[in-house]
Amino acid sequence: MSIAALLVSLGLTVVATVLLVVLVRVLARVARRGTRRLRALAAAAAPRFAVRGLVLFRPEQLLRAAGVVVASAAWLVALAAGYLYLTFVLSRFVWTSAWGSALGNFLLSTLASLGLGILRAVPQLFVVVLIILVARFADRVLRSLFKAAEQRRIVLPGVHPDTARPTRRIASVLLWVFAVAVAYPHLPGSQSTAFRGVSVLAGLLFTLGSAGLVGQAMSGLVLMYARSFRVGDYIEAKGIQGTVLELGLLSTRLRTPKNEYVTLPNGVVVGGAVTNYSLAAEHGERLFLHTSVTIGYDTPWRQVQALLLAAGAGVEAALAEPAPFVLQRALDDSYVEYQLNVAVDPARARELPWLYSALHAAIQDAFAEAGVEILSPTYRAVRDGNAPALPGRGRPSAVPAAHGGGPSAGGWVPA
Repeated sequence: MSIAALLVSLGLTVVATVLLVVLVRVLARVARRGTRRLRALAAAAAPRFAVRGLVLFRPEQLLRAAGVVVASAAWLVALAAGYLYLTFVLSRFVWTSAWGSALGNFLLSTLASLGLGILRAVPQLFVVVLIILVARFADRVLRSLFKAAEQRRIVLPGVHPDTARPTRRIASVLLWVFAVAVAYPHLPGSQSTAFRGVSVLAGLLFTLGSAGLVGQAMSGLVLMYARSFRVGDYIEAKGIQGTVLELGLLSTRLRTPKNEYVTLPNGVVVGGAVTNYSLAAEHGERLFLHTSVTIGYDTPWRQVQALLLAAGAGVEAALAEPAPFVLQRALDDSYVEYQLNVAVDPARARELPWLYSALHAAIQDAFAEAGVEILSPTYRAVRDGNAPALPGRGRPSAVPAAHGGGPSAGGWVPA
């Protein structure tokens, strides 16, 4: 290599070095200005990154992300410029020209490979985009059809208006699963070993983590398609009474009469009995309040029944038709169990705690005015001349001599 050529190479190296330094300084300045500009934009856009009061991104998070994006872009440009600078400088000298040529060939081959890969992927990406657009259009059509069925504007065979919404969700999920399955082979790199390994790992993690969720989701579908209750009904499930606020795929949410919000997993709801107090209104039926009292045999049952009927008729919410009625549910050793049944309007199902309270108060008032105690007596008795516990029979004044005489021979001893 001649002295003149060496001097020219050194001169070009100096010029390239100066240009590299200038470029790095310019990149640093642009990065600082870009960061300040992005911070201003992030501060102005922060209020818009909230949905119904839920803040999705905070200003400091946006600022941090903006700084990372700008710094990463500046570093990429600087590294590319350094690579080109090194390739150019090494190519200027005979002793290092082979290294420069290798770096240059590697860069060109890499860029060419990337370009060809992008060109090959364009038709496949076009097919993927087309599949997504078709699936989105079909999903909108399904949404419109099932919404019309839910609002009873059209009739879809086999689809009840109450089950139109969950059926639409299932159809939408199946549609998108089918679309992903069709689009998967057309994704760039889907045939590579790494892509397949990641897909298998993701599927395994999803399978292991979603076992409980699938069970709850199946229980939710059972509740939706059984139509045991719907949003707005007043029900009792697992001993909890409340108005149904939400019947979701995974859980059911209730609001109790005391404004307590209770969330029950659907698996728990399906596993027990559910009482729907609002459903009687749809069938034109009445809802019955029912409560029981236990009274001893020494009180005539006709008197007890009359008092209970009077108490039931005196409740403000009681309906005249059907009239209140009393059932004798059990004849125990010491007492009789009477059940009072009072018909009320099912539309007042949410008032059940207050209606029962009024009914119990009316029963207490009726029995107190009649001088009848609401008791469940228990007896310890030797049947040897003691008075029988029958209505209208008083205690005998003396014990017959045949039984030995005296109060010690037998007695009526209430416990």
